[in-house]
Amino acid sequence: MGQIKSSSSLLGLLFTVLLGLQMAFWLPPQANQRAIFISPSAVIKHFHFGYNETLADGFWIRSLQDIDYCERQISAGQCSNMTWLFKMIDVITELSPTFRMPHAMGGIALSVLVGDVQGAAVIFKKAVDRFPDDWTISYKAGYHALIEEKDELKAASYFRTAAQNGAPPWVYSLSGGLFNKNQKKEIARQMVEEMKAANVSPGFIERLTKKIDSDENR
Repeated sequence: MGQIKSSSSLLGLLFTVLLGLQMAFWLPPQANQRAIFISPSAVIKHFHFGYNETLADGFWIRSLQDIDYCERQISAGQCSNMTWLFKMIDVITELSPTFRMPHAMGGIALSVLVGDVQGAAVIFKKAVDRFPDDWTISYKAGYHALIEEKDELKAASYFRTAAQNGAPPWVYSLSGGLFNKNQKKEIARQMVEEMKAANVSPGFIERLTKKIDSDENR
């Protein structure tokens, strides 16, 4: 009986590994074209054989290796929606709903690094729903809703959630209604300061700062 269980576990692990190998697959580029990465199928969350956390870790490491990858650029700093990175993070957060890092950084990476506004909105909503007590996640979601989605009501809701769960007192004022341009600048600057305090990668902060400066000059 023990041998049968061991064999079943081994087969399950082998099958899971084979499924997971697609995270490293890429199609070689043709002349003057970039490589095309293939994201894992969403159905993998039903076929992980108990190795969901292991797969989530592996997919997250793979995502970090090409976190700024954009299949098709629409304009400067703007990638097509529902990118490879979004699909990776979406699967990761389904495999591991309590894995904080991809929830906390996935949305802002999609927003800042590849400009996937729609994909970022999906990940932010999932993150806020699963980590309602983490004010930094709600604050980032509010930033994205205000600056990228131009949805002030959604932003106000996220900022209010952040304020109710430990954010600095001034965040309450952000949830009061309309936001003028000067307030948006202040929110953006504060986002940079929060990331510096959290020891976020200098390269990531530099990209965010350049994006903020670009938005202000439009």
